[in-house]
This record gives sequence, structure tokens and C-alpha cells, in this order.
Amino acid sequence: MVQQRTQKVVEWLENALDLASFQVRGAKSLLDQSGHPLPQGFSSEDLNYKAPALYNDNVILFVKYILSEDAGPVYTIALSEATRSDVRNYYLTVINKLVNLINQLVMLMENKGLFEPKIHLPVPGSIEKVQKQSFAGNYREETHGHFSITIDCRRTAKPSYVGK
Repeated sequence: MVQQRTQKVVEWLENALDLASFQVRGAKSLLDQSGHPLPQGFSSEDLNYKAPALYNDNVILFVKYILSEDAGPVYTIALSEATRSDVRNYYLTVINKLVNLINQLVMLMENKGLFEPKIHLPVPGSIEKVQKQSFAGNYREETHGHFSITIDCRRTAKPSYVGK
């Protein structure tokens, strides 16, 4: 049997529920304004609130961390692709709330001894300088003098605008 949830985890889950509720209200409003039908969500009849918990706090926190990692890029792409200002404002608010929620989650996981950074950057003993200018391939040659601009244009240019 799973132990009772700790108060800190319960508080964090309540914050996560607040964000989810905000997202549902915002999405419902945007869909209503556009005349789109609303998807049918879960109801209280679909859930058994008296069922025993299946997972402990640590599993819940790890799953929520993975889900929040996945949500960040999705919302960022949605923001960058939105053409209506109200939709962009919605995603901007969601992203800000998600960042705050992730910060709370990471602090909670750190306090429980569950969080370790994914990467470790070793501290160098001295400053290392590149001796050969060919380290970046032909992009360092005269024919590719505007490397950063080239990358930026390739990354941000929309195919439909390139021919205009």
C-alpha cells in the first residue's frame, strides 16, 4: 500500500491542477471564439476517487517531471506558430506558469534528494584555445563569412515566404 502524500507534494499537485484548469478554461474559450466543437473530457463518473493510490510520491514527481519536460517544447512551438494575438498571449501565459511549476518541482525533488542534473560540465584546469581554424569546417572560410546569419535565416524562414 502506498503511503500518504506529503504536504509539499500535495501543494505542488494542487498548483499543477491549477495550471491544468487554466489551460482547459483558456483552450475552451479559444475554441468557443473560433466556433470549434469542444472535445468531451472525463467526468466524475469516469474516475474512482476511493481507489487506493498506486504510486508513491517519488514516482509521481518523476512522471510529472518527464511530462513537464515534454510540455515545454510543445507550448513553445505552439506560441511561435500562433497567428492570433489572443492565442499567443494564452500560450505565453501557459509557458510562464509552466516554468514556475517546473521550478517548484525541481526544488521539491532536490529537497527529497531525487533530482540530479542530466549533464555535468567539468571545470577545466585552464583556458583552452582552438589552434586550427578548420575546427568549424568550411563555414570558417571566406565563402561562408555570414555563418550565423545563414543559420538564422534557414531556421526562421518559412517555406511559403521564401519565394515572395
